[in-house]
Amino acid sequence: MPGVETKIIVPQELTEYDKVKVGSGQIPKNELGLEIRGLDGKAYKYVKTHTDLAADALAANQITVFQDTAANVASNKCNTVGVRKFAGIALCAVPKSTATDTYYCWVQKAGVHSILLNGDGDVVAGDLIQPDAGDVGAGNKWTAGTTDSVCAVALEDDNVDGTLVTALIKAGY
Repeated sequence: MPGVETKIIVPQELTEYDKVKVGSGQIPKNELGLEIRGLDGKAYKYVKTHTDLAADALAANQITVFQDTAANVASNKCNTVGVRKFAGIALCAVPKSTATDTYYCWVQKAGVHSILLNGDGDVVAGDLIQPDAGDVGAGNKWTAGTTDSVCAVALEDDNVDGTLVTALIKAGY
């Protein structure tokens, strides 16, 4: 189709991060903010990890929220006051950004995936899940009246220790 650019992303690339040296002239592997969709209903977005040195390294399956929506900058610091709009679920572990290194990665923003939880053990199938304001990168059962964005629906009860659940993720609930 004229005007439509096709980019092939090898599935392995989705679970790898990209490191760029600050001031080196290097560029990330993909266009920042690029979104791709699979035939299986899953959608992904390429984001820059937050450069706040207080931010923690990302772990796979952690919830990320936008720290700067326009710049596609995401972090697992769900307790930070600010945008707190759901960005996606981290697909791989990503080191903590430093003053000299910036990291980029794919987050899953739609489809079925596992999500790390805060360990309360209160999520059951059908519950809405939101970023947990008290636990970095974790999700929690949505509480009516909160301003946090709902990011998923639990497809099953959480695991024995309340730290993981399979859910249907959808940015913009």
